[in-house]
Amino acid sequence: MESVTVLLLAIAVSFDSLAIGMTYGMARITIPILPRILLSAISFVSIFIAMLIGDLFISWLSPEATKLLGGGILILLGIYTLWRTYQQSEDEPFQPKESNPDGVFINTVMNVFKDPLAADYDCSKTISLYESVFLGIALAFDAFAAGIGAAILSFPHLPTSTAVMIASFIFLSIGLLIGNKIHRWFQGLFFKWLPGTIILLIGIAKIFS
Repeated sequence: MESVTVLLLAIAVSFDSLAIGMTYGMARITIPILPRILLSAISFVSIFIAMLIGDLFISWLSPEATKLLGGGILILLGIYTLWRTYQQSEDEPFQPKESNPDGVFINTVMNVFKDPLAADYDCSKTISLYESVFLGIALAFDAFAAGIGAAILSFPHLPTSTAVMIASFIFLSIGLLIGNKIHRWFQGLFFKWLPGTIILLIGIAKIFS
């Protein structure tokens, strides 16, 4: 049962990679194999560090409190993910624009978080290793929050981080392949609501288990 929950969490956290891959495929922007590996590695590091931070809560909280806190974090993350999905569905379609490569690191990451296509700031239609760092950090935000909640709920560190890394690489690669055609189908159906819903349900299940 634990392995199934780990797999579901990894899939939910990595759904953004699928959507990003579709978006880049639609825009005819390629992400070579090495940047994809780096993107996945950043997700691994992010969730592993987050789980180490989550361990700090376990040392001074009772088992019941850790269950409530960990489940609560996942529930809040699920609600936030659903809200962000709704906000994105209300926004105007993104129009590619040139970004400033000399901008502050944090501002660049936040720009990519809001508009993923901004990672290709040199408009080369190819994401370089350097550009993939910004995209990887932007994608790792949800993984970080989920990692803290997962650690508090006693998810295994290495299997969870590895599952997220593998799922992120696979989903990003699939998204790039299917591109424009499936992207429209994906956006129009309930699948875009799955990540937030899965994370929310995992949080609820952990609280009441």
